[in-house]
Amino acid sequence: MQKRIALLYGTTEGQSAKIAHHMAHHLRVRGADAAAMHLAELPLDYDPVQNSDAFVVIASVHQGVHQRYVADFARTHATLLNERPSAFLSVSLQAAFGAGEEATQTLEDFLRAAGWTPTMTLCVPGALRYTSYNWLKQLVMRSIAKERGEPTNTGEDVEYTDFGALDAFADDFLQKL
Repeated sequence: MQKRIALLYGTTEGQSAKIAHHMAHHLRVRGADAAAMHLAELPLDYDPVQNSDAFVVIASVHQGVHQRYVADFARTHATLLNERPSAFLSVSLQAAFGAGEEATQTLEDFLRAAGWTPTMTLCVPGALRYTSYNWLKQLVMRSIAKERGEPTNTGEDVEYTDFGALDAFADDFLQKL
């Protein structure tokens, strides 16, 4: 029987959505029934118990925290997430800029607050989405990037996500089902 995997994501500028859709496609190619869904846009009648055998939750970090609606979902459904195969991906520039310890701590704080112990976790380098930022956020992000020796051209986005590593993670997760 084909495994039904829900990839539930929270996104601000779109990188987590891009990651979720990429992973869903990768899992479908491998034979899973995988669907990426934005947690803020789930239909009111969506029942995770009935609709999925496994879960991958993907959320981005902004100013040290993940999206509130993702945290609310994880807290509300922690029992289910703990009972079924699940994974949590924390998408951040911390992971991109070599602050792996901070990225891991942010991920662990999120899971502890939710009461969730996923089967697998991953800190995922995000993206500088300069073209999605308002002028103030562009200025702040450009300053941070400059301090770290990263690209500062606000007319171009900078992709840090390693999609090959995501594919390997998805394959490992599928093997655990």
